[in-house]
Amino acid sequence: QLRETTDMENEAVQGKRKRNYIIAIAAFLILVVAIPVVIYMKERPGPDYYLKFQTQGRGYVLKGEWEKAAAEFEKAAKYRPDRFETHNDLGMTYLKLQKIERAVEELKEAVRINPGNINIRYSLGAAYQRMGRLEEALKEYHIVVKARPNSPEVFNNIGLIQSDAGDYDKAVKALKHSIGIKPDYYPAYINLGKVYEAQGEMESAKREYQKVQKMASKKPETISYARIAEKRLANLK
Repeated sequence: QLRETTDMENEAVQGKRKRNYIIAIAAFLILVVAIPVVIYMKERPGPDYYLKFQTQGRGYVLKGEWEKAAAEFEKAAKYRPDRFETHNDLGMTYLKLQKIERAVEELKEAVRINPGNINIRYSLGAAYQRMGRLEEALKEYHIVVKARPNSPEVFNNIGLIQSDAGDYDKAVKALKHSIGIKPDYYPAYINLGKVYEAQGEMESAKREYQKVQKMASKKPETISYARIAEKRLANLK
């Protein structure tokens, strides 16, 4: 009788120990696994979390604080690498910071995600042009021209590339086409004058600079072009 009672007491003690052990393990799992998972699920960024950084970055852009803008856009791109806007914003900011190679990489990614966006293709072409990768720049510009045949900016840039390549006849044609699209697009006149200078056609160059000097000096917002033309004319005397 006494042994049976002792055995029963031992079983009860062991059962209690087992229950306490199970409770301890359960508590440990709750503390180590369950609670952190709940916290993570609660704080995990949603798909629009990147907008927080994108908005802050664009605010810095308006202030001209490009380094701070880049830092925010980098965060936005990290959270949503699938959004072309995050790469475009970052690429354009890198261009402002003279980080041309990084700009090209971001703009290429933006084009990969959204190949039909002509604005980004134009920016990528401009970035290639600044790097001296002229064939790649022309490739992008020709895509832009097909979508926007009335863009004076892209024909101006094509003319610059062809001038840099020494193909002056094509450069003249592109720059004249730019002027034909927009007769008050002063950069094309100035660049056309430079091409004529390179060809040794000084009188033709003077005429282009004089056109700019006459037209641009009438408007405060374009006076800077008139001053450039004035300097070019002074150098030709």
